Amino acid sequence: MNTKTKSYFIGSHLRRARDEKGWSQEVFASMVSMSQSNLSNIESNKQKVTWETIILMAEKLGVSPESLAGLEANLVMHIETQQGSANGNHNTVHYQSLGELTALQAHIASLQEENRFLRQQMEARGQ
Repeated sequence: MNTKTKSYFIGSHLRRARDEKGWSQEVFASMVSMSQSNLSNIESNKQKVTWETIILMAEKLGVSPESLAGLEANLVMHIETQQGSANGNHNTVHYQSLGELTALQAHIASLQEENRFLRQQMEARGQ
């Protein structure tokens, strides 16, 4: 699916995410540079939004664009801040599914166990 050229109805997902933050339509509309009436139309599914708008809204709400668009509800957002660049701090947003995170955690645990085993083997040999 080409998400960049498609537009979406995101009303219920957007309203839920905004309500969880405790923000009024007026407050959130100003955060994303649109009118309150425009935001109201989006939340009531009278108006579709572009993928670029979804990304902007998702970043402000701290959710994944996919979850805001209703494409995948099991994504976790991680924001990595790189400091000291010429233009100040730069944020990079990464998304991973919960399944990927669970698999990575299991792999890390396996590597930690292997590391403990190898250290014990080295100690037993006097190295």
